[in-house]
Amino acid sequence: MFQRYFVNLFQPYLNPKGLLIDPCDRLRFALPLLLCTILLNLGLTHLYTLVDTLAAGLTNPSPNPFLRGALSGGFWGGANAVLQWLLIRRYIPDQKWIVAVLTGWILIHVGVANVSDILVDSGKFGIQPEQSLFFVAPSPEIQFLAELISSPLYLVSGVLEWLVLRRYVGSAAWWIALQLFSCYLTLGLHLQYYFGAAALFGPLHLDFFVFQNTIYILIFSIGFCFFVWSRGQSTSSDPSLAVSPLTSAPQVNGFWQTNQLVIALKRHLSEAWQVEFSCPEPLTYLLGVDRSGTIVDCLAANQTAATWIDQTPLRLLISSGETGIDSQPPLARIQVSFDSLGHLQIHNCRNVSIVEMAAVLLVRNFY
Repeated sequence: MFQRYFVNLFQPYLNPKGLLIDPCDRLRFALPLLLCTILLNLGLTHLYTLVDTLAAGLTNPSPNPFLRGALSGGFWGGANAVLQWLLIRRYIPDQKWIVAVLTGWILIHVGVANVSDILVDSGKFGIQPEQSLFFVAPSPEIQFLAELISSPLYLVSGVLEWLVLRRYVGSAAWWIALQLFSCYLTLGLHLQYYFGAAALFGPLHLDFFVFQNTIYILIFSIGFCFFVWSRGQSTSSDPSLAVSPLTSAPQVNGFWQTNQLVIALKRHLSEAWQVEFSCPEPLTYLLGVDRSGTIVDCLAANQTAATWIDQTPLRLLISSGETGIDSQPPLARIQVSFDSLGHLQIHNCRNVSIVEMAAVLLVRNFY
């Protein structure tokens, strides 16, 4: 219920550009994707190795590259496709996304498997292919060349995902090229895995698959943050509230400053809250707080919150002074909720920049 109110009503105030992912929701979107992907890979890697080892003893000779690529791509692509959809279904509620991602992974793995077999058969590498059901490339060097030669298949994968995305976002054509960019960035930044000597990130001793997943998640998350709702989605606010400082005032966006305002606001609310109350449902408000800690504006999430505002301590703390639109001070957007038991919850709605989000993802993954 809370998320519905937050997205449908507060989004025009925090996200006037109509972005698919609100700037203050970026980390809450990207971090679960990162953590779940790491856990998924840690859990499935052992299963992948076990199944591959068992299958190798049952397949003689080794299956053709089409079967190997399809099984490998289906294993990892299916797991990642379901994980992605579970995390983005709030924004893209279409199960065709699973089909698009899965098909793309299968095509890429089939391409890499075929090219790696061709490179082995050429005899220039002196490496014998291993008998395996899943194993795609027999060496890092061949894997690098096979992925480089097969990289145009990432465009096909991008097209399949674009066919789903275009129904929900205003312009998604650049997503096609983003898949190819992700491939080249991964190959270029982690050359030490393939050739050893070109250790661009050698001193960090980063595991290849951890690094590869991090690059993919960064590209995926940052790309989604640039999407804008399609024309069919309305993000315009109520015309009667067009002069609200929440819509027109610049935003206080410093991390430490907004945290200090949240702490001060919680203290003021606790001091002003003299009488506890019980309400039929949680009461949620969006506050505009200036740098001095004064509440300049307050927006109720629904009619119930607007009716019950006099029962909360907010009415006593809202400034009665009027400030001209041209001279409005910067405001921090802070969300306050009173649940049915009278508990107070405060959420800082500070916009998270793309640079901040990327830095947090890298730090969380490598440390």
